[in-house]
Amino acid sequence: FFSSGKQLEQAALVSRDMGDLNAAGELVDRASRLFVDSRSPDTAALTLERGAKIIENKHPQAAVEFFNRAAEIVSVEDRPRQAAEFCGQAVRLLLKTSRWEEAAEAIGRQREFLREAGDERAVGRLVVASVLVHLARDDFVAASKALDQGAGFLEGEEEDTLSTLLEGCDQGDPDAVARALKSPFLRHMDTEYAKLARMLGQQANESKRKAAKEPGPTGEEGADHSEEAEAPASHGRKTTDDEFAGGLL
Repeated sequence: FFSSGKQLEQAALVSRDMGDLNAAGELVDRASRLFVDSRSPDTAALTLERGAKIIENKHPQAAVEFFNRAAEIVSVEDRPRQAAEFCGQAVRLLLKTSRWEEAAEAIGRQREFLREAGDERAVGRLVVASVLVHLARDDFVAASKALDQGAGFLEGEEEDTLSTLLEGCDQGDPDAVARALKSPFLRHMDTEYAKLARMLGQQANESKRKAAKEPGPTGEEGADHSEEAEAPASHGRKTTDDEFAGGLL
């Protein structure tokens, strides 16, 4: 099984060099399964990781599956930290392709592996990540729940920033949301999370601009009075449908 797996792995590299990424992915998949059958889980996981990186630009969904399988293989071998790293690679692609629902689930798995590994600081960073991803999903309840359940892993600045962010979302305050998302620690997170924070900040600013353009009650009342003032001027002359053919605006 092992030698056959190695042959398939080499064939995958040849397919990559020829530009046939579909074939490369299929060969990596077959090779990894042979390595598992030969009781070589480390080789299987590393093969999946290499294969995922080969195909991720053209086939991100298949690459995510490879990373997830690699995480599952090493987790069985009681290596939660390595499993978390593979999950993190899957999350990176899911964020890059705006697949928020799957990203939230993958972050949850990554967080559990890190808790098992005893890396509380890394767990705290993923609590922040969970809140951002749930807000991208437009799920305020899930974002609040993520903060409540993970507050014990956060540093003071992180907890204060996320509390301000969620309060701003709850109250419809785009200024508070934008201020929270400019926090230095958010800008220095991993690239995809920093991009996500910027995206949410841009959405908050856009919401503010739209609100500023909408006429308030005073403007509406003024428009009504203007219509009433103009109404008498129409008395005494014939009104035709053509006058309103262009609408009332």
